[in-house]
Amino acid sequence: IARGKRKLPFGGAQVVMFGDPYQLAPVPGNNEERAYMAENYQSSWFFDAHVWREDSLERYELNEIFRQHDEHFKEIL
Repeated sequence: IARGKRKLPFGGAQVVMFGDPYQLAPVPGNNEERAYMAENYQSSWFFDAHVWREDSLERYELNEIFRQHDEHFKEIL
């Protein structure tokens, strides 16, 4: 909204995310925001955002484990 580009993903801003966005818990807003979310989205979880499901975002998965050295434990991870 602030950038005036409501129809572009993230308002046209380049976004770099690290971590696991599927673990981001919803942040409940006020009653008006919750009503808007209920009317326009399947849920208030990040993975139900339209941009996440509909846009062709580039995703890169890092799969080399650096912090652990025990091979069995790394397999479990």
